[in-house]
Amino acid sequence: MYTDHDNGSRAGFSGGGADRRGRWGLLATLAIVSLCLTTLVSASAQAATLQLHGLLRTSAGGPVVDGKYVLFARLYTDKAAKTPAWEHAISGVVVQGGMFHLTLGSVPGKTIADSLLVSGKTLWLGIQVGSESELERVSLGWVPRAYHAKSAASATFPYAASKTVGGAATSLACSGCVQGKMIATASIDATRVNFNYAGSATKGGPATSALTAKSADLAKKANSAEVAKNAENAAMAKNAALAQAAKALQCTGCVGVDQLSAAVATAYLSTSGGTVKGKVAFGQQVAITGKLQANGGVDLGDGAIEGGRFAAVDIAKAPCSAKLAGRVAYSVKTSGLYLCNGSKYLRIKTCSGACKKPAEVPCGQAIVDDCGDIAGCKGTGSACVAGQVCSAAGCSKPGSAANPAASCAAILASNSNAASGLYHVKNAGQVWCDFTDKKAPVTLPPGVDSDKKLRHYYDFKAKPNYDFKTQKSLSISLNRYVKGEGLNLNNIGKQGASWSYSSGQTILIKARRKFGFSGQGMVFSTTDQQDDDGVTIWKDFIGGRTHGGSFQLRGTKLSNILPDTAKAYTFAMTYSGAGVRFDVGKGNFSSIDKSGSGSDYDSLSSNRFFLGSNSWQMDPWNDGDFIIEKLALFNAQLSNAQHKAWIDKLNNL
Repeated sequence: MYTDHDNGSRAGFSGGGADRRGRWGLLATLAIVSLCLTTLVSASAQAATLQLHGLLRTSAGGPVVDGKYVLFARLYTDKAAKTPAWEHAISGVVVQGGMFHLTLGSVPGKTIADSLLVSGKTLWLGIQVGSESELERVSLGWVPRAYHAKSAASATFPYAASKTVGGAATSLACSGCVQGKMIATASIDATRVNFNYAGSATKGGPATSALTAKSADLAKKANSAEVAKNAENAAMAKNAALAQAAKALQCTGCVGVDQLSAAVATAYLSTSGGTVKGKVAFGQQVAITGKLQANGGVDLGDGAIEGGRFAAVDIAKAPCSAKLAGRVAYSVKTSGLYLCNGSKYLRIKTCSGACKKPAEVPCGQAIVDDCGDIAGCKGTGSACVAGQVCSAAGCSKPGSAANPAASCAAILASNSNAASGLYHVKNAGQVWCDFTDKKAPVTLPPGVDSDKKLRHYYDFKAKPNYDFKTQKSLSISLNRYVKGEGLNLNNIGKQGASWSYSSGQTILIKARRKFGFSGQGMVFSTTDQQDDDGVTIWKDFIGGRTHGGSFQLRGTKLSNILPDTAKAYTFAMTYSGAGVRFDVGKGNFSSIDKSGSGSDYDSLSSNRFFLGSNSWQMDPWNDGDFIIEKLALFNAQLSNAQHKAWIDKLNNL
C-alpha cells in the first residue's frame, strides 16, 4: 500500500507495500457510505461522474491509519468478471478515520462511457488499495441507471414519491442515498446525522427545495416533500433510456467525511473514557499512562509484549487461589519468578542458555545448556559418582580397565562390599585383590585363583604365614618377620617351613639380600634326610651342594639373580640331582655353572623344599638378612614363557 503519511509522498503503483502491512495489518473490508451521480459540464459535452464516499477497515474491524493512499477503482459488469469494463488508478487519496472520497470519471481519458451506464446491467465496484488484493466487490444497484433520465416526463414509473408516472415529485429528501441500516454496526446510523439536507429548515426536516433540479417542470411539481418517505423508488427505473430525465437530481442527504469523523470516533471508543462493549482494534501504537484493567482478559493475537515487568511481591503473602491460577509474580526476597498453580506459588526455573561443563553432565550424555537445549553445545558429559571415571563405556568403578585403582586398598575404600577378584591397579596391570580380611586387603598376581599348576602362594610382606592358594597358614614365628618386608632367613635354621618337592618343579621367589659377596651358608635345604644337601650361598655364587667340607656348587652367580641390595628381585628356581637352575625373566634357564671351596659333588637329593635348614641344620645361613617377600610353589616345571609371565607379574606388584 502507498501513502504520503508521515514520511512524504511515494510515487508509483507497485512495490513498497510490505512495510505498511506491518504497521496496521491487511485491509479486510470496504463499506460504501454514499454513491451519487453527477455531471461535469464543458463547452462541448457533459461527462458523467460517480461521487463515492467509502470506509476502509482493517482485519480487526477498525479504520485504517490516516494518510494518503493509492487506490485502484474498477467497474465490472459481473461480480466475478476477470476484466474490468472501466478502471482508474488514483494517487494521493486522503483517508481520515477510514473515510475517503472519490470522483470517478472526472479525469480526461478516464471518463465513464454512457453505454456502460445505460446498459441495463448491474455494475460492480472494485477497490484495490496499493499492492493489496482487490477488496470484495460492491454492487452499485440502480444508481447508474438514472444517468440518462433527462426528463421526468419520459419516465414510465412514479419516482420521487410522485403520485403518477412522470408526475410531480412530492419529496426530494434523499435520492440514491444509503440509509443507516445499510451501514455496518458501530459505524454510523441515521440518528447521528447532524446537518440540514435537501434544503430543510431543521436537521432531518422535510425537503423544501430541489437544490439542483435543472428541469422547471420538476421544480413546479415539487409542492411538498412531507409525504415522500423513501426516495428509493427513483432507483427502480428499469429502462435507463427513460430515466435520463432524472439526471438533474443531485444527491441530497449525503454524508461527508467532516460530518462523520466525530461520530465515527464516538462509535468506536470515547476519548473521555467509559466502557467499551465488544472488540476493540488498534491500528497504531496506543499509549496508556494509567493502569489497564481487562477483567475479561487480553487477546494479543499474533502481537507481542514489549517492555514491562511482573509485579514485585512478597510471595509468602501473595494470594493464590483457583481464580488466580496462572498468575506470575516476581519475588522481592528471592529475585525469582513464581507461578500460581491454583493453590500455591511454584518457583519458575530460569536459565541463561550457557552450555554446562562436562563435569556437570552425566557421563556419556550430550552436553546441554542450563535450559536443557542441546543447540550450540558440543561434547558429552563426564560426571560419575565419587571414585568412578567416565569412559566410552560409561562410568567405570575403581579397579576397572578404564579406571585403574592406586591399590587394592583403594578399591576397598571406595566400596566396602567389594569382593575378592581381578582388578586393575596402576603400575601393576591386572591383579588379584584379596579382600578376605577387610582390614588388610592384599594385592596378588592374577592366576592365584585359577592357575591349576600353582600349589601354594605366600605374600610374606603383606600377610605373614598365610597361603592365599589353600587359605591355610604356616606356623613360623612372627619374630622371624621384618615388618613391611617379609620373612628373614638369617639365622632361621630349622625354624622355617618345608613342602614336598619332586625333581624339576618350579619354585618362584621374590627376595632381597642385604649383604655383600663374602658369606657362606645353606638357605634352602632340599631333603629331609640326615645329610648336607641343599641350596647354598658361597661368596658371589649360589647353587646345589652335596658335601659339608670341600664342596662344589652347581648353579649360577648370586649377582645374576640378586644384582644389588636396593630392592627385591624375582627369580624362578628348579633343582634336580645335577644341580640348580635359575631364570630371571629372560625366558630361559641359565646354564649350570660350577664353583665352591672344593670339587666334591655327587648328586643333589631333591625330595623336599625347606626355608632354611632341615632338622640336622647343616651349615645354616647366618651372614646377613636374606628377606623372602613372595613365594610360589608349582606342581610342575613351567615353560620358559610361563616363567617370564609370572616373574613379570611379581615384579610389577
